[in-house]
Amino acid sequence: MSHTNLDPALTATEDALFRRDVLAFIQNHAPAAMNPASHAELRNLVMSYIYTSRNLEMARLLLSLHRNYGISTLIAAEHLTGATNTVNGVQSAPPITASPTTPAQNSGSDPANTPQRHMQSPRAMQFNSPPSQMRSPTGTSVYPSSPLDSSSPGQRQHTSPTGSNSSFGQTQNPLASRFNSPPDQMQARTTSFPNHPPSQLKRCFPPGLRMESDTPDRDLKWCYKCDECHHPIVHRSEFNRHARDAGRDGFRVVASNTTQRVWYGSDTPGNEYTGEMIPADERPPPPRHVGEPCQTRISQHNASKKREQASAKNKEGGN
Repeated sequence: MSHTNLDPALTATEDALFRRDVLAFIQNHAPAAMNPASHAELRNLVMSYIYTSRNLEMARLLLSLHRNYGISTLIAAEHLTGATNTVNGVQSAPPITASPTTPAQNSGSDPANTPQRHMQSPRAMQFNSPPSQMRSPTGTSVYPSSPLDSSSPGQRQHTSPTGSNSSFGQTQNPLASRFNSPPDQMQARTTSFPNHPPSQLKRCFPPGLRMESDTPDRDLKWCYKCDECHHPIVHRSEFNRHARDAGRDGFRVVASNTTQRVWYGSDTPGNEYTGEMIPADERPPPPRHVGEPCQTRISQHNASKKREQASAKNKEGGN
């Protein structure tokens, strides 16, 4: 049964995003290799089904996630039952595989044959760079927000790390209600910038995420693992600085959960990020340098900062 309470144009967009993100998740996450971060991503992806049209294709996609990962604890039983009834009303749902070369079919076709020409590796999508130069993510979904343009600068991050395509500024989107945090805690995520359209901001927070941390800033029992370079960092404030130096303007960790071993962060434009937390006693020996892509960005940031300081010093000397 299709979901008709939302604007058809919006549900069509959600359908396209859900289709692409499900296929990408199945392609990039083997069931046996699931970890807390990817499980949180799966939870947010599953919840985004609610905002689709819930037609035959969407139902098949949801059931494919259920067959692969067992999602009965991640979504209300009525949605799984509804998806099963939708599929059984036509035919049994075939398994889905994600292949970048499968031919395009119409929206009611087997999801295994849906267009894949826009799918790239998540890291390539995030930085608009060749996939061979990017590391695979550890817990952050970085798929672009536009269902038709994988080179757009922003990403729509499902995952709980799971996300949503929330409403910013004057843009109307039914998913805005999925974030219930107080306004003062949402400031970093509600700022609208001309060069960061709301639809292009990356989304990865789970619905109803509480902006709170169960660890103090200087807690030495837990480390924050960077979602890009995978470098484990002990202090939250140190990790905030690491991410800002790596190109995330105004980044800060806004919530963390040691039970799920997940942190959530946001930057000034409103992009959302998530990654893994690890106990300090499981922290590997720190490498001599942080990994890519953060190392290059931090080096560029430091060089730019030194140039600015030198320029300011020269101006003072000239006066």
